Amino acid sequence: MANKIIISKLKIAASRLLLIASAATLFATSLPVQVSAISIPQSRLYSKDIRYLDDRESQACEAGGGSTNLVGRDNPEKAFNYFKSKGLSENSAAGIVGNLIAESGVDPEIVQASGYGHGIAQWETVINGVGSGRWDVNPPKNGKPANVKDFSESPAGKGRSMTDLSLQLDFLTHELENFYTSSFEKIKAAQSSDVAAFVFMAEVEIPEDRAPNGTNAQHRKELAAKVLADYGTGVSSGGGGSTNAGGCGVASGGTIVQTAIGLAWPERFADANPRQPGRTSPLTPTPAYVSAVAEFNPTKVGVGYNQSIDCGVFVSTVMRMSGADPDYPPVGTSIHYNYLATNPDKYRRINNPTRADLQPGDILIIVGHTWIYAGPQANGETDVSASLNDRAPNFGNQELGGYTLFRRLL
Repeated sequence: MANKIIISKLKIAASRLLLIASAATLFATSLPVQVSAISIPQSRLYSKDIRYLDDRESQACEAGGGSTNLVGRDNPEKAFNYFKSKGLSENSAAGIVGNLIAESGVDPEIVQASGYGHGIAQWETVINGVGSGRWDVNPPKNGKPANVKDFSESPAGKGRSMTDLSLQLDFLTHELENFYTSSFEKIKAAQSSDVAAFVFMAEVEIPEDRAPNGTNAQHRKELAAKVLADYGTGVSSGGGGSTNAGGCGVASGGTIVQTAIGLAWPERFADANPRQPGRTSPLTPTPAYVSAVAEFNPTKVGVGYNQSIDCGVFVSTVMRMSGADPDYPPVGTSIHYNYLATNPDKYRRINNPTRADLQPGDILIIVGHTWIYAGPQANGETDVSASLNDRAPNFGNQELGGYTLFRRLL
């Protein structure tokens, strides 16, 4: 499934669902952040966000293509962190990865002895008229690629090899979102890795032995539990992430950008601003961002229109949700600045940066404001930020005067 999807945690009624942003049009009144109704231009764009963000995410790093940034010490951890970076819970991510370990060991180059199964999910080719064709034969569905080969050659594939791990993770997400929608909803809603592992096995992989209490189900549940135990504390800070050939720099930079794009409005809106009439800016945060604050940074700041609209809360939420830095302080640019400046093992510091110094994922900060550099976007904007009670997270172009640059190190 396309890596161009926004994933968010939402509460609907009493139960909590993890939703891809394409389905995330509902959010509950029980969330600790009060949110006004979405404006008409916002809702229209949000209903089309997958296609729009596909275009933007393809340019989230400098031009030139290359692999999606993956962070982890080994392929299972990279896959686990990949799904977490999309907003899935650790239980849901572990359930999927446990299955991938059972299928392939998360080896994108592995081929089944029979020649049918390929890659991390053992997508089948067709031999003598037998096989699903999900590897290289299955025809498009609703105009969308339905096999790994076609996906790799599509704009979403960005020219990556069929045996590239990031390409296969993206295609798996693309499949789940477009062709296994109801099953994916169950996986995202799973409250345990056992449930997520079983649903993925029984409804997505569909092996011959898929009895709820069978040996195969039990094995995959055990693998999911091990994934949770081994990797359930966040993104590894010990290296192992790939560098994007297109100029994203360290792997954490791409993860930060991906998360920021997923939470911010990609355009400006002419909402009625009670403080500055006529100003063009979004006042209502995206449902994805509201849910992210509630889950990863439930700190209320300020008073008035939207307590979650604050530059520091936005940057902190991105850093926590992406896994780039789960210890990032929840709020306060002065607190953020002190944290960044006193952790040289985590962050490289550049004083008085110029635009030439910037890499996607960089944090720019002065006492009073902070934002994230995302790289050139489709509409020419490069920076994503929020402003206390004044502007929900969205894109723009900020001035650099007086700012200090901090870059997350692996």
